[in-house]
Amino acid sequence: MDRISCEFEYKFAAGGAEGSFEGYAATFNGIDQGEDRILHGAFAGVIQKAAVDLRMPKMLLQHAGLPYAPPLPEDMIPIGKWMGWKEDTRGLEVSGRLINLDTDSGRRIYGAMKEGELDALSIGYKVGDFKRGAKSGEPRRTISTMEKVPEISLVTFPMDERALVRGVKSAVDYTTQDWREIEGSLRDAGLSRADAVKAVSGLKAWFQRDAGEPDQPLRDEAASADLLTLAARIRALAA
Repeated sequence: MDRISCEFEYKFAAGGAEGSFEGYAATFNGIDQGEDRILHGAFAGVIQKAAVDLRMPKMLLQHAGLPYAPPLPEDMIPIGKWMGWKEDTRGLEVSGRLINLDTDSGRRIYGAMKEGELDALSIGYKVGDFKRGAKSGEPRRTISTMEKVPEISLVTFPMDERALVRGVKSAVDYTTQDWREIEGSLRDAGLSRADAVKAVSGLKAWFQRDAGEPDQPLRDEAASADLLTLAARIRALAA
């Protein structure tokens, strides 16, 4: 069973049950420290099978110690429940809920997540189809399908140093590369370059206001009227 730590940006769900959260368990097209690249669509088969079997991956803590040490029986008890997962253009989006929050263990896990210290995810999986890299600089494996994903763990030390939970990010948290990736995802979804730039500009302004920063004027191409039109286009694409 392979394990990979991936970028996991989550937020606790507003208005949901205590301990509910959502985020990304894996992202597409990047290369992890194990030199693997996961392609869009790799999880489609396991997601479909989970829907038929009515069985989601288990939510564990630190992979229950595997593969570094034999797990104790209590380590194999799930710390939560994955409620849903789906692929989008960015990666594998998951939603889950911590359980047993009234126990010492539950309170420690929940508190560590809220403080941003338990801040990464790692997926346990068995590879299906893949292409092995043949040239220098190519991924060791380019994975097109997953055969199994039996568990998704919350972990402290990810393989990918960027795989950190930053809670609900504000504009000051995002790097230039973050904004470029968002713009790229919007273009992958069907927006023109101009519309993607408008959307990113509007998001920047919204996050700045949400973070309590001084209001800043929107750029001309992201004026309110344009954003309303853009929102309609995004809704049409989603439909």
